[in-house]
Amino acid sequence: MRFVVSTDGLGEALGTLRLLATKGEDLTPMLDELGQDEVARVVQRFEQSRSPDGTAWQTLKRPRPRGGEHPLQDTGVLMGSITAQAHGNILQIGTATDYAHYHQFGTQHIPARPFLGVSDDLLASIKELTHAYFSI
Repeated sequence: MRFVVSTDGLGEALGTLRLLATKGEDLTPMLDELGQDEVARVVQRFEQSRSPDGTAWQTLKRPRPRGGEHPLQDTGVLMGSITAQAHGNILQIGTATDYAHYHQFGTQHIPARPFLGVSDDLLASIKELTHAYFSI
């Protein structure tokens, strides 16, 4: 009794694996797209006053003149400061404002109103974009 292992088509399979490996060396194009999508979602969270998990932010004690009843929209600086930067295989999404963490995590006197974080939409985008990027 014996069986035969054929290597027919192995060259094509190796070529495909090389192509996938090459694409995986620099994920910047995929991460750029993911980053821009996520920045848009973060801005939407500000507009809807919701956390990444969909939880509504605590309302303001009193409306602000410029921001109305929506928290974190008084001047729009924080919302407008959200950026995404992709470098190689790393994507950073955040803000350079020096007060963002007070709103993200809260303080003794300011309730947490998280605007950055992993949402179901982000996970779905990661899956979709990864599949599209590596499809051959």
